[in-house]
Amino acid sequence: MENPLTGFPDPPFRLSQVIFNSGQTISIPPLGTTILVGPNNSGKSASLREISSLVANYRQPHETFAAIDAVVIERESHEILSPWLTQNMNVTVNTDGRRGSTLRPPQSGTAFDLDEVLTTWRSEPATAPLRNFSEFFVKYLSCESRLSFEGQTGRIDPLSHPTTILQWLVTTPDALTAFRQAFRDAFGFNVIVDSWGANTQLRISKTARQDDFTVTSPDGMVDRATAQRLQALTVIENQSDGVRSLATILQNIIAGPHTLVLIDEPEAFLHPPQARLLGRHLGQSHQHKQLVIATHSIDVLVGVLEAAAGPVNIARLTRDDDKTSVSVLDQTALRQLWGDPLMRFSRVLDGLFHSGVVVCEGDSDVHFYSTAAALGQPGGTDALFTYSGGKQRLPLIARSLRAVNVPVAVIADFDLLRDRTTLRAVVESLGSTYSESLEKDRAMMDAAIRGSEPEQTATTMRGTLASVVGDESHKTARALKSAVQDAMRPAAGWQSAKKSGITAVPNGDGTAAAKRLMADLAKLGVFIVPVGEVEGWVPEVGGHGPAWVTSVVEQRRLTESSAVKPFIDEVLQFVRSHEPQLDQF
Repeated sequence: MENPLTGFPDPPFRLSQVIFNSGQTISIPPLGTTILVGPNNSGKSASLREISSLVANYRQPHETFAAIDAVVIERESHEILSPWLTQNMNVTVNTDGRRGSTLRPPQSGTAFDLDEVLTTWRSEPATAPLRNFSEFFVKYLSCESRLSFEGQTGRIDPLSHPTTILQWLVTTPDALTAFRQAFRDAFGFNVIVDSWGANTQLRISKTARQDDFTVTSPDGMVDRATAQRLQALTVIENQSDGVRSLATILQNIIAGPHTLVLIDEPEAFLHPPQARLLGRHLGQSHQHKQLVIATHSIDVLVGVLEAAAGPVNIARLTRDDDKTSVSVLDQTALRQLWGDPLMRFSRVLDGLFHSGVVVCEGDSDVHFYSTAAALGQPGGTDALFTYSGGKQRLPLIARSLRAVNVPVAVIADFDLLRDRTTLRAVVESLGSTYSESLEKDRAMMDAAIRGSEPEQTATTMRGTLASVVGDESHKTARALKSAVQDAMRPAAGWQSAKKSGITAVPNGDGTAAAKRLMADLAKLGVFIVPVGEVEGWVPEVGGHGPAWVTSVVEQRRLTESSAVKPFIDEVLQFVRSHEPQLDQF
């Protein structure tokens, strides 16, 4: 198989497997993208550094690695290596008779004797580390190294092989076209190659194009005015960190012979739209490289998924007791999550980069409970709070997050217990069984609540309606309609329970059943608001929804001694204790 941009054969080396210190193994696609996601301090960046080290050298007894135990690589025969080297490296044929041909990898001052390389390769096991040969195949792009963009290089001899990444780029027409298009999409600048001076370098312009500097000269010299116009354009290496970082990544995935590229936090220094665009280019590079990427960015992840036509592995890392565990995620579930407009808006997939997710019904619930969770936590909590947009969608989000191995808890208003069908769906979406004992307690509590509802007669209803309709304080049709609806609901029963929670359940068997039910549901990750709904936690503050939350926060009604604190602490403890265990994968 050939690299579609360079026309050169695929390399005689590939990374086959990565073995984590938890004992778990993930396979790396021969040509494709592997993305490492997970919460902070889960070992993503450490994994890249350690892969780079272990591909090159055996692990020494004194070495301590944070995430990786070993890697498995595969080498092809030296018969395949030889033509690949001569086509991808700068090879100099020595004519003095004292030694054979010399080769130099791009961006390396090291010279290798071609015959010695082939002899050594032939004598070593097919799974042996690459040692010095790793610079032929492997490029590790840390956040810091990407800021040193290679924007200029020595003049290019058209009869010689490229010796730097930039030379590879500007001498490969398809690669240069791809780089230019990606750069313009990201920043709105045209990339112009300047080869008229002592060096070849890349300049940029909002308006000028390469064709503007095409000249015809009888003596091979460019006229002074054109040269001055070109030199007045700025060079890429003088641009911002974001421009240089993205340009470095594009250079290395589009051009050059390195076929295993390790990229740490490609989104660093970039705005979300640029990170999404970069993700698409990373997804497209599967045709000729192995990429292993560590990211905290949903935009990078979604960009890869949008563009990738080849294999993509998404592995979520978690860390516990100095062990890094890994699970390969279900791409179908990820695509379904992102395909839902509400899920995109509420950024549910951001949960991949957190220790877990707490799903609430509405955005006001999220603001209140996330604020309560941060009480007494100077660094905040690593759990993500998000909302479903109503009870009916709670199961969809919980089930989808569990499908990508993210721990999930649900906070629901008390009246979820009124609807057996929805309650059952929520429990089952969390991977549990809606048991007979749960339904028995729910039914007992429901009967007690409904039994407390006063009986409505036609006469009492007419009287109530007449009173509401005659109240001229309802100035609009909408206000009058709402008042009528509220009046027709009984003051007790579920209408009261929705507002007040468990205190609205009649004493006796109903209350006992409600307490058992809520305790059992909490063990499964379903936390029922005992005060009815979120406003019940601070009833002394009037209002509803976002305005109510704002008033609670501004009036400093949330403190560590607030009634909600033990409740939210129990929710977070559930999330922490339900990280995926090693034997689950």
